[in-house]
Amino acid sequence: MSPALKSFLAIGWGFLLIGVAFALWFVHIPVVVARLGLEPWLLGIALLSASVGGLLAMAPSAVIVMRLGASRAVALTLPPFAVLAQLPVHVPTVAWLFVALASGGVVMGVLNTALNTRASDWEVETGRPMMSVFHAFYSGGALVGALLGAWMLGLPGGSGVALLVALGVMVALSVAVIPWFGPSVPHPVREGGPGARAALGSPFLIALAGIALFSDSVEGAVNEWSALYLHGVRGLTEAQAAWGFAVFSGVMTAVRIFGALVVARFGERRVLLAGGMLIFAGFGVILLAPHPMLSVAGFGVVALGSANLVPVLTSLGGRAEGVPPAAGIAMVAAACTAGMLMGPPVIGFVAQGFGLAVALAVVGCFGLVVASGVALLRWPAGRAV
Repeated sequence: MSPALKSFLAIGWGFLLIGVAFALWFVHIPVVVARLGLEPWLLGIALLSASVGGLLAMAPSAVIVMRLGASRAVALTLPPFAVLAQLPVHVPTVAWLFVALASGGVVMGVLNTALNTRASDWEVETGRPMMSVFHAFYSGGALVGALLGAWMLGLPGGSGVALLVALGVMVALSVAVIPWFGPSVPHPVREGGPGARAALGSPFLIALAGIALFSDSVEGAVNEWSALYLHGVRGLTEAQAAWGFAVFSGVMTAVRIFGALVVARFGERRVLLAGGMLIFAGFGVILLAPHPMLSVAGFGVVALGSANLVPVLTSLGGRAEGVPPAAGIAMVAAACTAGMLMGPPVIGFVAQGFGLAVALAVVGCFGLVVASGVALLRWPAGRAV
Protein backbone atom coordinates (compact mmCIF):
# COMPACT_ATOMS: atom_id res chain seq x y z
CA MET A 1 0.00 0.00 0.00
CA SER A 2 1.44 3.37 -1.02
CA PRO A 3 2.14 6.08 1.58
CA ALA A 4 -0.39 8.36 -0.13
CA LEU A 5 -3.13 5.74 0.17
CA LYS A 6 -2.24 5.07 3.81
CA SER A 7 -2.44 8.78 4.56
CA PHE A 8 -5.76 9.03 2.70
CA LEU A 9 -7.25 6.20 4.76
CA ALA A 10 -5.87 7.59 8.03
CA ILE A 11 -7.25 11.07 7.35
CA GLY A 12 -10.55 9.53 6.29
CA TRP A 13 -10.67 7.52 9.52
CA GLY A 14 -10.09 10.71 11.51
CA PHE A 15 -13.08 12.40 9.90
CA LEU A 16 -15.19 9.24 10.18
CA LEU A 17 -14.42 8.87 13.89
CA ILE A 18 -15.46 12.46 14.58
CA GLY A 19 -18.75 11.78 12.81
CA VAL A 20 -19.44 8.56 14.71
CA ALA A 21 -18.49 10.04 18.08
CA PHE A 22 -20.59 13.16 17.60
CA ALA A 23 -23.59 11.19 16.33
CA LEU A 24 -23.59 8.82 19.30
CA TRP A 25 -23.75 11.85 21.59
CA PHE A 26 -26.38 13.68 19.51
CA VAL A 27 -28.90 10.81 19.44
CA HIS A 28 -28.45 10.31 23.19
CA ILE A 29 -29.21 13.94 24.08
CA PRO A 30 -32.92 13.22 24.80
CA VAL A 31 -31.83 10.44 27.17
CA VAL A 32 -29.39 12.72 28.99
CA VAL A 33 -32.00 15.50 29.17
CA ALA A 34 -34.52 13.12 30.75
CA ARG A 35 -32.01 11.58 33.17
CA LEU A 36 -30.62 14.89 34.42
CA GLY A 37 -33.92 16.77 34.21
CA LEU A 38 -32.55 19.53 31.97
CA GLU A 39 -34.72 22.44 30.87
CA PRO A 40 -33.95 23.89 27.40
CA TRP A 41 -32.18 26.91 28.91
CA LEU A 42 -29.96 24.72 31.09
CA LEU A 43 -29.14 22.43 28.17
CA GLY A 44 -28.28 25.56 26.20
CA ILE A 45 -25.86 26.71 28.89
CA ALA A 46 -24.31 23.23 29.07
CA LEU A 47 -23.78 23.23 25.30
CA LEU A 48 -22.35 26.73 25.62
CA SER A 49 -19.56 25.28 27.77
CA ALA A 50 -18.45 23.27 24.74
CA SER A 51 -18.48 26.50 22.75
CA VAL A 52 -16.28 28.20 25.33
CA GLY A 53 -13.83 25.31 25.19
CA GLY A 54 -13.75 25.45 21.40
CA LEU A 55 -13.24 29.21 21.40
CA LEU A 56 -10.36 28.89 23.86
CA ALA A 57 -8.69 26.53 21.39
CA MET A 58 -9.19 28.84 18.39
CA ALA A 59 -6.17 31.08 18.90
CA PRO A 60 -3.54 28.43 19.75
CA SER A 61 -4.76 25.80 17.25
CA ALA A 62 -3.00 27.33 14.23
CA VAL A 63 0.20 27.83 16.23
CA ILE A 64 0.10 24.23 17.52
CA VAL A 65 -0.37 22.84 14.01
CA MET A 66 2.36 25.03 12.50
CA ARG A 67 4.83 24.23 15.29
CA LEU A 68 4.18 20.48 15.66
CA GLY A 69 2.93 19.66 12.20
CA ALA A 70 -0.57 18.49 11.34
CA SER A 71 0.10 14.75 11.68
CA ARG A 72 1.52 15.02 15.20
CA ALA A 73 -1.28 17.37 16.28
CA VAL A 74 -3.86 14.85 15.04
CA ALA A 75 -2.07 12.01 16.84
CA LEU A 76 -2.19 13.93 20.12
CA THR A 77 -5.88 14.83 19.91
CA LEU A 78 -7.75 12.08 18.02
CA PRO A 79 -7.79 9.31 20.70
CA PRO A 80 -8.61 11.73 23.56
CA PHE A 81 -11.42 13.22 21.49
CA ALA A 82 -13.02 9.78 21.06
CA VAL A 83 -13.22 9.48 24.84
CA LEU A 84 -14.33 13.04 25.57
CA ALA A 85 -17.04 13.04 22.89
CA GLN A 86 -18.80 10.10 24.56
CA LEU A 87 -18.24 11.20 28.15
CA PRO A 88 -21.33 13.50 28.29
CA VAL A 89 -23.59 10.47 27.76
CA HIS A 90 -22.35 8.84 30.98
CA VAL A 91 -21.99 11.76 33.40
CA PRO A 92 -24.00 11.47 36.63
CA THR A 93 -24.56 15.18 37.31
CA VAL A 94 -25.09 18.47 35.50
CA ALA A 95 -21.74 19.76 36.80
CA TRP A 96 -19.87 16.88 35.21
CA LEU A 97 -21.82 17.46 31.99
CA PHE A 98 -20.37 20.98 31.87
CA VAL A 99 -16.85 19.67 32.46
CA ALA A 100 -17.16 16.94 29.83
CA LEU A 101 -18.53 19.27 27.16
CA ALA A 102 -15.96 22.01 27.83
CA SER A 103 -13.06 19.53 27.67
CA GLY A 104 -14.37 18.03 24.46
CA GLY A 105 -14.71 21.51 22.95
CA VAL A 106 -11.06 22.33 23.62
CA VAL A 107 -9.75 19.11 22.09
CA MET A 108 -12.12 19.34 19.13
CA GLY A 109 -10.94 22.88 18.39
CA VAL A 110 -7.36 21.72 17.91
CA LEU A 111 -8.27 18.44 16.18
CA ASN A 112 -10.51 20.20 13.65
CA THR A 113 -7.71 22.52 12.56
CA ALA A 114 -5.08 19.77 12.51
CA LEU A 115 -7.15 17.26 10.55
CA ASN A 116 -8.30 19.79 7.93
CA THR A 117 -4.73 21.03 7.55
CA ARG A 118 -3.48 17.46 7.03
CA ALA A 119 -6.24 16.95 4.44
CA SER A 120 -5.21 20.14 2.65
CA ASP A 121 -1.55 19.05 2.74
CA TRP A 122 -2.58 15.71 1.21
CA GLU A 123 -4.31 17.56 -1.63
CA VAL A 124 -1.10 19.50 -2.30
CA GLU A 125 1.09 16.39 -2.06
CA THR A 126 -1.03 14.36 -4.50
CA GLY A 127 -2.53 17.09 -6.67
CA ARG A 128 -6.02 15.68 -6.08
CA PRO A 129 -8.88 17.93 -4.82
CA MET A 130 -10.46 15.57 -2.29
CA MET A 131 -11.58 17.85 0.55
CA SER A 132 -15.26 17.11 -0.07
CA VAL A 133 -14.50 13.38 -0.01
CA PHE A 134 -12.70 13.71 3.33
CA HIS A 135 -15.72 15.53 4.70
CA ALA A 136 -17.89 12.75 3.26
CA PHE A 137 -16.07 10.42 5.67
CA TYR A 138 -17.33 12.64 8.51
CA SER A 139 -20.90 12.54 7.21
CA GLY A 140 -20.66 8.79 6.65
CA GLY A 141 -19.43 8.38 10.20
CA ALA A 142 -22.32 10.50 11.44
CA LEU A 143 -24.74 8.26 9.53
CA VAL A 144 -23.17 5.13 11.01
CA GLY A 145 -23.21 6.68 14.47
CA ALA A 146 -26.85 7.74 14.15
CA LEU A 147 -27.98 4.29 13.01
CA LEU A 148 -25.81 2.62 15.63
CA GLY A 149 -27.17 4.94 18.29
CA ALA A 150 -30.77 4.26 17.25
CA TRP A 151 -30.07 0.52 17.53
CA MET A 152 -28.43 0.99 20.94
CA LEU A 153 -31.39 2.99 22.23
CA GLY A 154 -33.67 0.08 21.35
CA LEU A 155 -31.68 -2.50 23.33
CA PRO A 156 -33.61 -3.97 26.28
CA GLY A 157 -30.84 -3.24 28.78
CA GLY A 158 -30.05 0.24 27.51
CA SER A 159 -27.11 1.48 25.49
CA GLY A 160 -24.44 1.78 28.21
CA VAL A 161 -22.44 -1.38 27.52
CA ALA A 162 -22.71 -1.05 23.74
CA LEU A 163 -21.41 2.52 23.94
CA LEU A 164 -18.35 1.43 25.92
CA VAL A 165 -17.60 -1.35 23.41
CA ALA A 166 -17.84 1.15 20.55
CA LEU A 167 -15.54 3.52 22.44
CA GLY A 168 -12.91 0.81 22.88
CA VAL A 169 -12.94 0.02 19.16
CA MET A 170 -12.65 3.69 18.18
CA VAL A 171 -9.73 4.39 20.50
CA ALA A 172 -7.87 1.24 19.44
CA LEU A 173 -8.23 2.00 15.72
CA SER A 174 -7.25 5.64 16.26
CA VAL A 175 -4.01 4.60 17.92
CA ALA A 176 -3.34 1.97 15.25
CA VAL A 177 -3.57 4.38 12.29
CA ILE A 178 -1.38 7.12 13.77
CA PRO A 179 1.73 6.01 11.78
CA TRP A 180 -0.32 6.17 8.57
CA PHE A 181 -0.84 9.92 8.79
CA GLY A 182 2.70 10.36 7.50
CA PRO A 183 5.59 12.50 8.72
CA SER A 184 4.70 15.58 10.70
CA VAL A 185 6.22 18.62 8.99
CA PRO A 186 6.23 21.76 11.15
CA HIS A 187 5.77 25.09 9.41
CA PRO A 188 7.27 27.61 11.82
CA VAL A 189 6.47 31.23 11.11
CA ARG A 190 9.61 33.21 10.49
CA GLU A 191 10.14 36.61 12.02
CA GLY A 192 8.39 39.19 9.89
CA GLY A 193 6.90 36.56 7.61
CA PRO A 194 3.23 35.86 6.98
CA GLY A 195 1.54 33.77 9.61
CA ALA A 196 -1.58 33.53 11.70
CA ARG A 197 -1.78 37.34 11.92
CA ALA A 198 -2.02 37.53 8.14
CA ALA A 199 -5.34 35.69 8.32
CA LEU A 200 -6.82 38.46 10.45
CA GLY A 201 -5.70 41.01 7.86
CA SER A 202 -7.41 39.33 4.92
CA PRO A 203 -10.92 40.75 4.27
CA PHE A 204 -11.73 37.79 2.01
CA LEU A 205 -10.75 35.30 4.72
CA ILE A 206 -12.65 37.20 7.41
CA ALA A 207 -15.76 37.09 5.21
CA LEU A 208 -15.28 33.35 4.62
CA ALA A 209 -15.04 32.82 8.37
CA GLY A 210 -18.29 34.73 8.91
CA ILE A 211 -20.09 32.60 6.33
CA ALA A 212 -18.58 29.46 7.86
CA LEU A 213 -19.84 30.50 11.31
CA PHE A 214 -23.46 30.56 10.13
CA SER A 215 -23.01 27.48 7.91
CA ASP A 216 -21.88 25.26 10.74
CA SER A 217 -24.39 26.78 13.15
CA VAL A 218 -27.00 25.09 10.97
CA GLU A 219 -25.21 21.76 11.13
CA GLY A 220 -24.71 22.09 14.88
CA ALA A 221 -28.40 22.85 15.40
CA VAL A 222 -29.46 19.80 13.39
CA ASN A 223 -26.94 17.64 15.21
CA GLU A 224 -28.07 18.47 18.71
CA TRP A 225 -31.72 19.51 18.37
CA SER A 226 -33.18 17.37 15.56
CA ALA A 227 -33.90 14.40 17.82
CA LEU A 228 -35.37 16.63 20.53
CA TYR A 229 -37.61 18.38 17.99
CA LEU A 230 -38.86 15.17 16.40
CA HIS A 231 -39.41 13.53 19.80
CA GLY A 232 -40.67 16.44 21.89
CA VAL A 233 -42.56 18.49 19.29
CA ARG A 234 -43.55 16.04 16.55
CA GLY A 235 -44.20 13.09 18.90
CA LEU A 236 -41.88 10.44 17.46
CA THR A 237 -40.27 7.86 19.76
CA GLU A 238 -36.62 8.34 20.76
CA ALA A 239 -35.53 5.64 18.30
CA GLN A 240 -37.67 7.12 15.49
CA ALA A 241 -36.41 10.62 16.26
CA ALA A 242 -32.85 9.46 15.60
CA TRP A 243 -33.82 9.01 11.94
CA GLY A 244 -33.87 12.77 11.41
CA PHE A 245 -30.15 12.98 12.03
CA ALA A 246 -29.60 9.71 10.14
CA VAL A 247 -31.31 11.09 7.02
CA PHE A 248 -29.37 14.33 7.35
CA SER A 249 -26.08 12.43 7.60
CA GLY A 250 -26.93 10.05 4.77
CA VAL A 251 -27.70 12.85 2.32
CA MET A 252 -24.60 14.76 3.45
CA THR A 253 -22.47 11.70 2.74
CA ALA A 254 -23.93 11.08 -0.72
CA VAL A 255 -23.60 14.70 -1.80
CA ARG A 256 -20.06 15.09 -0.47
CA ILE A 257 -18.82 12.00 -2.30
CA PHE A 258 -19.61 13.79 -5.55
CA GLY A 259 -18.81 17.25 -4.17
CA ALA A 260 -15.71 17.80 -6.30
CA LEU A 261 -17.69 17.08 -9.47
CA VAL A 262 -20.51 19.40 -8.40
CA VAL A 263 -18.10 22.25 -7.64
CA ALA A 264 -16.24 21.70 -10.91
CA ARG A 265 -19.53 21.80 -12.84
CA PHE A 266 -21.23 24.77 -11.18
CA GLY A 267 -18.41 26.68 -9.47
CA GLU A 268 -17.76 27.49 -5.82
CA ARG A 269 -19.90 30.64 -5.69
CA ARG A 270 -23.02 29.00 -7.17
CA VAL A 271 -22.66 25.98 -4.89
CA LEU A 272 -22.50 28.22 -1.82
CA LEU A 273 -25.45 30.34 -2.96
CA ALA A 274 -27.63 27.31 -3.68
CA GLY A 275 -26.61 25.75 -0.39
CA GLY A 276 -27.89 28.69 1.63
CA MET A 277 -31.23 28.73 -0.19
CA LEU A 278 -31.72 24.97 0.22
CA ILE A 279 -31.11 25.27 3.96
CA PHE A 280 -33.89 27.85 4.19
CA ALA A 281 -36.26 25.68 2.13
CA GLY A 282 -35.42 22.56 4.13
CA PHE A 283 -36.33 24.13 7.45
CA GLY A 284 -39.60 25.25 5.89
CA VAL A 285 -40.38 21.58 5.21
CA ILE A 286 -39.29 20.55 8.72
CA LEU A 287 -41.52 23.07 10.45
CA LEU A 288 -44.56 23.10 8.15
CA ALA A 289 -44.85 19.44 7.11
CA PRO A 290 -48.23 17.93 8.10
CA HIS A 291 -46.69 14.55 9.04
CA PRO A 292 -43.67 13.95 11.31
CA MET A 293 -41.95 11.69 8.78
CA LEU A 294 -42.09 14.50 6.22
CA SER A 295 -40.21 16.59 8.76
CA VAL A 296 -37.59 13.84 8.78
CA ALA A 297 -37.34 14.24 5.00
CA GLY A 298 -36.91 17.98 5.50
CA PHE A 299 -33.63 17.32 7.27
CA GLY A 300 -32.49 15.67 4.04
CA VAL A 301 -33.21 18.90 2.14
CA VAL A 302 -31.17 20.86 4.69
CA ALA A 303 -28.32 18.37 4.20
CA LEU A 304 -28.50 18.85 0.44
CA GLY A 305 -27.74 22.52 1.00
CA SER A 306 -25.22 22.12 3.82
CA ALA A 307 -23.14 19.30 2.38
CA ASN A 308 -20.67 21.26 0.27
CA LEU A 309 -20.53 24.49 2.28
CA VAL A 310 -17.78 23.56 4.74
CA PRO A 311 -15.56 21.68 2.24
CA VAL A 312 -15.69 24.61 -0.21
CA LEU A 313 -15.10 27.22 2.50
CA THR A 314 -12.21 25.20 3.97
CA SER A 315 -10.59 24.78 0.56
CA LEU A 316 -10.95 28.51 -0.14
CA GLY A 317 -9.40 29.29 3.24
CA GLY A 318 -6.37 27.17 2.43
CA ARG A 319 -5.91 29.07 -0.85
CA ALA A 320 -6.35 32.62 0.44
CA GLU A 321 -3.74 34.92 -1.06
CA GLY A 322 -0.90 36.03 1.21
CA VAL A 323 -1.85 33.67 4.04
CA PRO A 324 -0.13 30.36 4.96
CA PRO A 325 -2.51 27.43 4.29
CA ALA A 326 -2.45 26.30 7.94
CA ALA A 327 -3.41 29.79 9.13
CA GLY A 328 -6.17 30.19 6.54
CA ILE A 329 -7.61 26.77 7.27
CA ALA A 330 -7.31 27.37 11.01
CA MET A 331 -9.37 30.54 10.74
CA VAL A 332 -12.15 28.89 8.72
CA ALA A 333 -12.02 25.73 10.86
CA ALA A 334 -12.19 27.82 14.04
CA ALA A 335 -15.24 29.63 12.68
CA CYS A 336 -16.82 26.28 11.78
CA THR A 337 -16.10 24.92 15.24
CA ALA A 338 -17.49 28.07 16.86
CA GLY A 339 -20.62 27.85 14.72
CA MET A 340 -21.20 24.17 15.40
CA LEU A 341 -20.67 24.68 19.13
CA MET A 342 -22.36 28.07 19.56
CA GLY A 343 -25.43 27.38 17.41
CA PRO A 344 -26.99 24.74 19.69
CA PRO A 345 -26.87 26.79 22.92
CA VAL A 346 -28.33 29.82 21.15
CA ILE A 347 -31.17 27.59 19.98
CA GLY A 348 -31.65 26.43 23.56
CA PHE A 349 -32.05 29.99 24.82
CA VAL A 350 -34.52 30.88 22.06
CA ALA A 351 -36.43 27.63 22.62
CA GLN A 352 -36.79 28.39 26.32
CA GLY A 353 -38.57 31.65 25.59
CA PHE A 354 -40.41 30.98 22.34
CA GLY A 355 -40.43 27.22 21.76
CA LEU A 356 -38.23 24.88 19.76
CA ALA A 357 -40.14 25.40 16.50
CA VAL A 358 -39.44 29.14 16.58
CA ALA A 359 -35.80 28.46 17.43
CA LEU A 360 -35.41 26.19 14.41
CA ALA A 361 -37.09 28.83 12.23
CA VAL A 362 -34.28 31.18 13.27
CA VAL A 363 -31.75 28.55 12.17
CA GLY A 364 -33.52 28.28 8.82
CA CYS A 365 -32.95 32.01 8.34
CA PHE A 366 -29.22 31.36 8.75
CA GLY A 367 -29.44 29.87 5.26
CA LEU A 368 -30.49 33.27 3.93
CA VAL A 369 -27.58 34.85 5.81
CA VAL A 370 -25.17 32.43 4.12
CA ALA A 371 -26.61 33.09 0.66
CA SER A 372 -26.55 36.86 1.22
CA GLY A 373 -22.97 36.75 2.47
CA VAL A 374 -21.83 34.82 -0.59
CA ALA A 375 -23.69 37.19 -2.91
CA LEU A 376 -22.07 40.25 -1.31
CA LEU A 377 -18.59 38.70 -1.01
CA ARG A 378 -15.87 40.36 -3.08
CA TRP A 379 -14.28 37.38 -4.75
CA PRO A 380 -10.65 37.54 -5.90
CA ALA A 381 -10.11 37.48 -9.66
CA GLY A 382 -10.97 34.08 -11.08
CA ARG A 383 -12.94 32.94 -8.01
CA ALA A 384 -16.39 34.46 -8.65
CA VAL A 385 -17.62 31.50 -10.65
